Amino acid sequence: MTDVETKTEDTKKIQVVMSTRIKEILHEGNIRSSDDFIEAVNDRVIEICRTVIARCKGNNRSTAKICDL
Repeated sequence: MTDVETKTEDTKKIQVVMSTRIKEILHEGNIRSSDDFIEAVNDRVIEICRTVIARCKGNNRSTAKICDL
């Protein structure tokens, strides 16, 4: 397993979104959230970051830009 693969596996385990902030935004629309919703949002953010990493590497850049989204 390479360093990149190891980091990828470790990243999946971390919480990158603030559940309280997501709940605050949803609360503005009188919507509640389940724990699995917050987990899915977290997973989506990690997926986006992985896509950005691949795109940056493909373009020989070390800086993520809005165009990578």
